[in-house]
Amino acid sequence: MLCVFDVNETLLDLAALDDFFVEVTGDAATRREWFDLMIHNALVITAAGGYRPFGQIAAACLPTVAATRGRSATPEQQRELGERMRRLPAHREAAGAVTRLRDAGFRVVALTNSVLEVAEDQLRNSGLSSLFEDVYSADQVRRLKPAPEPYRFVVEAR
Repeated sequence: MLCVFDVNETLLDLAALDDFFVEVTGDAATRREWFDLMIHNALVITAAGGYRPFGQIAAACLPTVAATRGRSATPEQQRELGERMRRLPAHREAAGAVTRLRDAGFRVVALTNSVLEVAEDQLRNSGLSSLFEDVYSADQVRRLKPAPEPYRFVVEAR
């Protein structure tokens, strides 16, 4: 049996970005608003048959969320957000949960909307990379999840 894990917010804890969002917007709650807007935009782009790298969507949503608090986000802050995304910590229970699945005989891979290089950095920096047989990116098929193409790609590659 193959278990396919999402990476951002499923394995990695986006709450580590709260300080950044306080710096940019004055309010930690904007991190959740930013993530919701990012996912919304990714879904709309995908439903419309388009593709845009997930990191570009993430960066583009930052100024919009900052504006809701009467602030602006600079290109430097957009780049910093991308760098911080590469260094997110794992959720406290993530390693143990993945290990239990592996110990029970499940094959475990990661599939993310992030580009492959970012995903590999994220898993390595969070200490989770050794737990996964492989890492896949929706970018490899230029269709963001939840479109079926990324999932088909993983199944066909296995």
